[in-house]
Amino acid sequence: MRTKKSRWTWIAILALVSALSFAQFDFGGGTQGGSSKPWESFKLDATKRITLDFKNANVDAVIAALTKASGVTIVKDPQLTGPITVTSAKPATLNEAFEILNAVVSLKGFDMRKEGSLLIIRKRDTRGQDNRGRSGNPFEGMDMGAIQSMFSGSQTNLKVYPLKYANASQVSRVVNEVFATVQDPMQQLMQMFGGGGTQMNRGGFQGRNTRGGFQSFGRGGSVVRASSDDYTNSVIVNAPSSEQRQVGSLIEELDKQSDLPMTPKVYRLEFAIAAEIAPAVQNVLTATAPTGRGGIGTANVPFEQRIQQAMRFGSPQASFGTVVTDARTNSIIVTATEENHALVGNVIKELDTEVKLESSTFVVSLANARADDVAGLLSQAFGTRNTGNNANRNNQFGRTGTTQSGNRNNQNNRQPGGQNTGGRNTGGGRSFEEEYDPDRELGLLLEDPNANTGELMTQVMIQQGGRFGTFGGQQQGTSAPQGRDDQGRIVNTRDLTGQITIIPDLNTNSLIVVTSPDNVDLVRSILEQLDKIPEQVMIETIIVEATLDSSSKLGVEWNLTDSPAFRDPGTTQTGGTGFGLSTATPALQGFRYTITGGKLTAFMNALQTDQKFRVLSTPRIFTSNNSEAVINISQRVPYVLSSREDINGNLTFTYAFQDVGIVLTVTPRITANGYVTMVIDQTANDLQGFTSFNAPIINQRQANTVVSVRDSETIILGGIIRNTVSSTVKKVPLLGDIPVLGNLFRSTDKQDVKTELLVFLTPRVVKGDEDARKLREEGQGKLSEESQKAVKGAIPPSKPTTTTGHGGATPPPGGGR
Repeated sequence: MRTKKSRWTWIAILALVSALSFAQFDFGGGTQGGSSKPWESFKLDATKRITLDFKNANVDAVIAALTKASGVTIVKDPQLTGPITVTSAKPATLNEAFEILNAVVSLKGFDMRKEGSLLIIRKRDTRGQDNRGRSGNPFEGMDMGAIQSMFSGSQTNLKVYPLKYANASQVSRVVNEVFATVQDPMQQLMQMFGGGGTQMNRGGFQGRNTRGGFQSFGRGGSVVRASSDDYTNSVIVNAPSSEQRQVGSLIEELDKQSDLPMTPKVYRLEFAIAAEIAPAVQNVLTATAPTGRGGIGTANVPFEQRIQQAMRFGSPQASFGTVVTDARTNSIIVTATEENHALVGNVIKELDTEVKLESSTFVVSLANARADDVAGLLSQAFGTRNTGNNANRNNQFGRTGTTQSGNRNNQNNRQPGGQNTGGRNTGGGRSFEEEYDPDRELGLLLEDPNANTGELMTQVMIQQGGRFGTFGGQQQGTSAPQGRDDQGRIVNTRDLTGQITIIPDLNTNSLIVVTSPDNVDLVRSILEQLDKIPEQVMIETIIVEATLDSSSKLGVEWNLTDSPAFRDPGTTQTGGTGFGLSTATPALQGFRYTITGGKLTAFMNALQTDQKFRVLSTPRIFTSNNSEAVINISQRVPYVLSSREDINGNLTFTYAFQDVGIVLTVTPRITANGYVTMVIDQTANDLQGFTSFNAPIINQRQANTVVSVRDSETIILGGIIRNTVSSTVKKVPLLGDIPVLGNLFRSTDKQDVKTELLVFLTPRVVKGDEDARKLREEGQGKLSEESQKAVKGAIPPSKPTTTTGHGGATPPPGGGR
């Protein structure tokens, strides 16, 4: 039986060798099959230029980039893995880019070929490298027992290995790497004939020891293929039956429980809030990532495996352990190794401690200033202001870096030729214009975990809260505002805009301040400067009014009656002068002489009047700086405004009132140079009498002005000096002009009126209790003795000065409004 099987084996081998001896005999150097530049068969854009800047980058990312740039679909052999470096010194055409890529993959033992509309990257068949032919017996040195053992058990079959502990993706990768050198029987047979490589050279008959021989043909490489199914966590192996036993043993050894299994544990919190410390615990797990089986440990896990684990649990840190919060019980559920549980337990113990909370609400009592006034000032100072300069910085992965309206957008750009603008060139590079796709190019941002040499570019991102956030998100921060001091140096400043809320309480004259505790000292220092006794001023006004009237009156009236007139018995004649002297109502004052005879009546009046009127008013008012003060020393005089008679004949009068007296309104402003600027409105009215229809006759004297006076200086605010001379002569024409005798026929009234009105003003700044006491004593001394005694008994003794609030002295006894 064995002889028969061996005979059939030899017959098959001889038939195969005879068929190949003519087809693959090299007569002088064969060439590689197919086009030497298969990408030239595609229609490439000759005008397009790209810059290749991939350093230690993932091969899939490089192929994807070139596919998108050229439009050619490229399919690679699964054995082509690991990082590669593809760079160009200057922008290259698509043809040159394919040549560079071909040179790189050739160094790894792969070739590029066109198959239909695809460009295939396959493992190179290195058999037949000599290309010098082989002479003699092609079966020289062959071991027939070895040939027979090659064909026994060479039939491949498919087998599924379910995994219990290990990760299917990682186990399949290990199987492919371990059985990468196992060859199929035909390839072993060809090597026995002298074909020593895996490249598919189809011309020439290569042999050993410079002799001619057969070249290898067919696909070289491993006959064991392993794939993974993440859903069932299984490994599917396609291999000969003889190899399945070794594969099964290897998988059995790999599928064991890790030395550091992850277990969940609940940590109940007493003081801290679970949602607030969960990100810190997740960061601790990330920094202390355990090593172990592929799905959990990440020391040797491919990048795509990390992404699958992150997408499954919701965050990139999930592959290091998970942290879940429970708001109902205020607990944290941590899934990690025992070693990390001990570390996490210590961290949580340190974080879950009672923290002394400082109040953000403070009450500040004011001793001198009004609470509502100070609250209004601080609200204006700390209120929201639009300055057009926001200190927000938005750091993004993007294409450009711009600054608009005070916002700084720092975006990491990967520019051609290694250039970067507004950001950092990270993770390989990009060689053409396109939108950044974080899901597709995430591998370019992280170093390859399997690389042993080369420059590793790492982009570190921290996502608060343990969620798998989008790469390229915003990180907002507020930089400390800066300004310049009095010497022009740049210094950091504290801007309290929008950080303080102030509410006044008028009952206690206090301020309720709501702000961060670190701002309280600054607010108190500001209040200390505002809560002071305002400067006060005593304003003295002297109103002097004098009237000097001098008048003289002299008049003669006479009356003559003659009957009969002109000796006519029936007539009577009357003659005389009438100046209203004898019939005046009321009767005239002064010298009066009357003579009455039978026919003659005479009346003479003579009066000399000297009238002097003098008024001295000294109103004073005490007020604070920038505070309006009013003093009103007047009498309200009523007068009839209108009258109405009803149907019964009853009269109803409507009255109005007029202030008659002195009204002084003043608002002082004390300046730093010792002057007092005052806004003055002064009125001094005098009632003269009433008209025939009962309307008041009022002399009004008013001054409205703004003046600046040095402290304790006296100025004339205003006044008037008027001199009026009038003479009234009533006479009989011609007769009244006769010297001496003419006085009998006339009446003379002469008046000389002189009026003087002056207003003096003196401000006196009160700087303390001593000044206030001196002013009081001075004013008290101008009173009569009786009044001084009455005032002295009414004024209480002075009390010692006390200090309250922020250090301001209490108002003096004579101060205030």
